[in-house]
Amino acid sequence: MKRLAISLILALLSSFLLNVPVLAAPSAIKLNIINHSGYPDNQVYLVFYGQAHSDTGPNAGNVRRLDWQTGNFTTISTNDNSPNDINGTAFSQYGAIPDTYANYSTTLSALPRDANGHRYFNLPTITDSPPGFASGRLYISFQRPVYLHINGPQAYTQPGYTLTATDVNAILQTKFDFFEPALDPDFKVWADTTNVDAVGMPLLYELKNGNTSLGTKGLAQPMSQLRGAFLRDPVLKGLVTPAMIIAPGHGIQNSLFPSNYLDNYIAYAWPVWTSTNPLTINYDTVKWSGYVINTQLVLTGNVNTSSGSVSETHYIHYPSTSDVFFCQNTLGGDTSLKGINYDPNTKLDAFNRDADLKNNVGAALNRAVFHLNPYPTGHGSDNFPWFAYRDGYNGMIFYGQNGVPAGQFATNIYSKLLHQLCYDGVNIYGFAYDDNCNISTTISGYGDTINLTIGNYLPSSTGALDLLLLD
Repeated sequence: MKRLAISLILALLSSFLLNVPVLAAPSAIKLNIINHSGYPDNQVYLVFYGQAHSDTGPNAGNVRRLDWQTGNFTTISTNDNSPNDINGTAFSQYGAIPDTYANYSTTLSALPRDANGHRYFNLPTITDSPPGFASGRLYISFQRPVYLHINGPQAYTQPGYTLTATDVNAILQTKFDFFEPALDPDFKVWADTTNVDAVGMPLLYELKNGNTSLGTKGLAQPMSQLRGAFLRDPVLKGLVTPAMIIAPGHGIQNSLFPSNYLDNYIAYAWPVWTSTNPLTINYDTVKWSGYVINTQLVLTGNVNTSSGSVSETHYIHYPSTSDVFFCQNTLGGDTSLKGINYDPNTKLDAFNRDADLKNNVGAALNRAVFHLNPYPTGHGSDNFPWFAYRDGYNGMIFYGQNGVPAGQFATNIYSKLLHQLCYDGVNIYGFAYDDNCNISTTISGYGDTINLTIGNYLPSSTGALDLLLLD
């Protein structure tokens, strides 16, 4: 979202330097990191990067990383790649991975403390105009940093979730997770965590404006309790690895989770929509209607464009279990529609409408409500078509059996469990479009401080985790 740029005085830069604690300028946003992980501060590593709003034209999309020594927000470069890891061992010994990686890390122990004893740094505000950044990511890891391989100012390979020799972070079984802050040009703060890929560690965060809390979200339970909850389920226990709890989509990639887990529900729900029982979705000021023809869901609506009303049709192919968990492939936007039928009122083109329709369908499949009427009486104006089932409607609820025969019922049990385990029992990102229906971990507002707490990671007793993983 574009907002009015705010000019910064040069003195703002001094408030961002990390070598010496200084009083924050009025426009600086302070990020406190409270370490309850069980690892000492010198074994907690941090890497931070994002995209500056001031990078436009040919520089738009450039990725900047925080230089912890100077406080500068510097564009990443292939020159940052190094042939050695933290122990001085060449990466090339590991085989089919890039032989160089960039180490952009610092340790928590290197950050200053404030008057309350909290380790902290100020979010980048940029000395160029407009200030602020998007797509921020703060990687947190234990005992070793995460490494990025840099291919150019806009291209890098970040830590992945395929537990084979695809990147050095996987080879080293690095324990990591990340927190995502962003700062609008008018200094509105955005922050969230996501468990779409994995649960790496318990992260709980609060946005504050002075003494006023603007919200708290995340995971507060110790990692041993989170692991235990997953290990008690005969299917989910396969997702628990020594480094993290990985999501079902990556579990399928690693042969740790059934690739056909949702197949029976998809087979039940998909053919519900027929010519005599069409599916209707009100989205983007358009009434979309259609049904399944030869396994394809075909949705048509009349779209307002600069040339007048245009009939537009979207085709959603029958998805696989993996497609539903990842909300991609058959449930990803058709790139051939980019720029077509641009709506001057909603600012969307056919591609965005296609992607959003598929996101809604994918979210309903994850939550086992796709076979239900999207708009029960009295719920026709909500922002997510199946919104009524979030808190229950006529006995139907997200992730519930919802009238599906026992042999055909399946749901995203990973996301269901995370919603039960999260701080407020509601808000978590368990799959790519879990924010449909306003139940994500995003907090936003005009605050001045973020308190990020790293929860306990270590097992409650020596060796307990290893014994559990051997079951």
